[in-house]
Amino acid sequence: MLWAKLLEIGTTARGNRNMSLDELMTVVLRLCATGGWLTRHELAELVGRSASNLQNRTLAAMVSEGRLTMRFPARNHPLQAYRATGAQPA
Repeated sequence: MLWAKLLEIGTTARGNRNMSLDELMTVVLRLCATGGWLTRHELAELVGRSASNLQNRTLAAMVSEGRLTMRFPARNHPLQAYRATGAQPA
């Protein structure tokens, strides 16, 4: 049920490869506020982007800006996951 809701939120990003970075960040923030902790691979699937590109261009910037919180302090932790800053874990 939750995954279906997350897929619905990510639909606009999956169908739009020309989406601006700000628009993509808005979708990622909505996903992370709704889905609790999400890995970069889950987020990549939800928005239709590669996990490495999403990590390097989007997630790192959002963490630096304080919009996302990392589950583990080490950026390259194998189980790293993200949620919206201030969001309660699902």
